[in-house]
Amino acid sequence: MNPQIQSNQRLTHLNTLASARELHQFIQYLDTKYGVDSTDPDSTFGRIFLDRPIVQHGVANTLYFAGISSYRPEDLRLPKYQAIPHANSVVVINKIGNVGLAISQEHLKAQRVPINVEETDIKKLVQLRNNFKTEIEANAPLEPTFPDGLLEKFNTFKDSNNKPILFQDLSQTFKNEVYDKILAESGFATGGEHTFHVDMYVPDIDGEFKKFEVNFYRLHSNKTPHFATNYQGWQNQENMDKNHPAYTVYKKWNVFHTHNMTIEEWLEMKGDIDEVYELSKQLAPENIVAKFTHNIPN
Repeated sequence: MNPQIQSNQRLTHLNTLASARELHQFIQYLDTKYGVDSTDPDSTFGRIFLDRPIVQHGVANTLYFAGISSYRPEDLRLPKYQAIPHANSVVVINKIGNVGLAISQEHLKAQRVPINVEETDIKKLVQLRNNFKTEIEANAPLEPTFPDGLLEKFNTFKDSNNKPILFQDLSQTFKNEVYDKILAESGFATGGEHTFHVDMYVPDIDGEFKKFEVNFYRLHSNKTPHFATNYQGWQNQENMDKNHPAYTVYKKWNVFHTHNMTIEEWLEMKGDIDEVYELSKQLAPENIVAKFTHNIPN
């Protein structure tokens, strides 16, 4: 398995965009100048995840993290206070079993210090954000669209009198069939042909085998199916043995977690899952292998 996605036409990473690098650098400058920690989502000049592709969060969320609202573009989001020391809280248990939360004294004693951002810095930040927005939108990953006209074009269902049924009046099952026709026409994996569920058992950092699930499915009335993984029933994948091939496949494909996939992406992902499934069986005890399940369509 190649650890890098080869079907990478939709994987434009932020570190390849000049506007992202410039905005990130200016945010670091502002943090130093005003004593702000922009990794704090509640008090930030913006968060630019240079090592991530746009598709991982989508255009709207990528812009939101940078301090840009797609829904209220006139809003100017700025931090109001200097950063305070992190709480560094830990759970403590005393000898008789009482549980408490210990928080650093620096955090408890810290006072919020207001900041006033200079107008020249605001103007430059706004300009760099606008540049970033333009370049992000210009590099937006290909996504399927479902305009009304296209929905009706692919809607071939008729009633008992052989009259066309409006898309809005179809059952959810029939709507999903129409969505799938559009997805297939657009080069995307469908809920009807590409849905699967795989269970593997992977050791955690202590060597205990626990369930790692990989799914591709349509959730309820969603227009597109999506890819997802979980470990121990939740997003605990970092608890897996990091030398295990299942962890490698998780890291490789996590950029598509909760996202649709093109046929090309899906086929590459399927090949990796098939390979890791067989490897994982070889690495698990026989009684654990009996719990594995695999139903990916060919």
